[in-house]
Amino acid sequence: TESLSSCTRTESLSIDIDSVRGTRDHRAVAMTAVDPAHADFGKYQLLRKLAEGGMAEIFLANQRGIQGFEKLVVLKRVLPDLSASDDFVQMFLDEARIAARLDHANIVRIYDLGEVNGQYYIAMEYIAGEDQASVISQAKKQKVVVPMEYAAEVVTGAAEALMFAHGMEDA
Repeated sequence: TESLSSCTRTESLSIDIDSVRGTRDHRAVAMTAVDPAHADFGKYQLLRKLAEGGMAEIFLANQRGIQGFEKLVVLKRVLPDLSASDDFVQMFLDEARIAARLDHANIVRIYDLGEVNGQYYIAMEYIAGEDQASVISQAKKQKVVVPMEYAAEVVTGAAEALMFAHGMEDA
């Protein structure tokens, strides 16, 4: 597999930068169920598993409320075995409290922190769009280089978010 930096072709990746950038318009979301019955988790309906790591699972979820209220969110749920660790739970709760203070265009918002049947979770903003791994994979398949303006925008956005978060330490 060629790395993007070793691609010999100089044509640009044929992607619409605005569609990759992400949007807070949730109407374009493809709904792929976790299972046919959808998994209920407290006030959330887990729609699709997005990722799983050594500490938590990440889901696209539908937050349900009274009178038909619904909102798409991303739910980060601690793995069951780690929910039994007081130190890990405290670290997770600290993460949520700190992240909830960050209000910046390039940082997802935290909506909820809770516990269901001994499993802790953070519900956060869902932003529709392509993830970086998909963009890079698409570029590799097309044997093209990711456009410089796209890469610069991603790095600039991340740097702005980091600068804001580090500035919060001083506040």
